[in-house]
Amino acid sequence: MSKKIAADVYTSLNKLRFLLGRWRGVGIGKGGPSGQWAYEELLEISTTGQPWISYVGNGYKDNAARHCEMGFFRGHTDGHVSMCLTDTLGNAYLLMGKMPEDESTPSTLTLTTESVVSPFFGRQPRVTKVERTYTRSGDSLTMHVKMATTNCDELEEHLHITYEPEVT
Repeated sequence: MSKKIAADVYTSLNKLRFLLGRWRGVGIGKGGPSGQWAYEELLEISTTGQPWISYVGNGYKDNAARHCEMGFFRGHTDGHVSMCLTDTLGNAYLLMGKMPEDESTPSTLTLTTESVVSPFFGRQPRVTKVERTYTRSGDSLTMHVKMATTNCDELEEHLHITYEPEVT
């Protein structure tokens, strides 16, 4: 991460600077009719120095675009963080968590849904709960996503991916 990026992080989001960067990774997804699948993702987490961090993730399978999600992190001075996220299935999520207390490595952020909104014509089963955990260790960023649906009320692992910085 460049010094300029670190310097531009808004004060209330300073502890989330470990997420910033352009990342590429290979992961495993679970669920749905496919059971388990491998996928690639390009993830860009960036800031303009305003009180939010933008988030854009594009997933690919066999070099074809499969999924996209976009959103923002916002922070509060008391350490709470929100993530507003939408995806190409039409779902909108509000996730909440606490910023890391300790700035030692690895840095971790866990967010859980406060609400999930889906279009009435959306695919079944519907997502009802999500938990996302981001962990930075060295130059790698890992994301675990657990999900509950109208078919299964328990949070189950849905995605696991490890990203490396994208070399441009």
